[in-house]
Amino acid sequence: MDRVFTVKGVGTVALGFVLSGSLSIHDQLRPVPGTEGLRVDVKGIQVNDVDVDSAGRGIRVGLSLRGVEPKDLERSHWLDDCSFPLTDALSFEVTKSPFYKQEVDSRDLHLQLPGEMVPASLSANGNGKMKARLPWEVPIWEGMKATVIDLNGGNLRIAGGATCKF
Repeated sequence: MDRVFTVKGVGTVALGFVLSGSLSIHDQLRPVPGTEGLRVDVKGIQVNDVDVDSAGRGIRVGLSLRGVEPKDLERSHWLDDCSFPLTDALSFEVTKSPFYKQEVDSRDLHLQLPGEMVPASLSANGNGKMKARLPWEVPIWEGMKATVIDLNGGNLRIAGGATCKF
């Protein structure tokens, strides 16, 4: 979800991409991060300004939501169906860029996850894996891709790629 606003006569509208699975009218979604137990109802879906009953992975959608105000979603970056586990500690395999000369172990960098960029404290986890501590919980899934970014890296900011491993 990248934008949330109010449309007169419609109510709360959220814009974003369906990252996994599918989405249908009347689905109940959990804002992440968000208020514990808060669920919002999808009362309408639009794709390219056309009303649809459902949308699948990779499609940009506009969602008309019931049960929530835009101010309730200001910190939320995700809407999920509660099927994804939430964590603030990711375990992943890193493929370091051959052009990035600094180490990524024991560093405060950023992870570009599907849907948001998150500050992360990285450390070696053993077995060739890294662990990232995040300031808030995010939904995760096996194989989720991320990019390791060094915002202070000068001309080269991409430190590498990452794949989430449980």
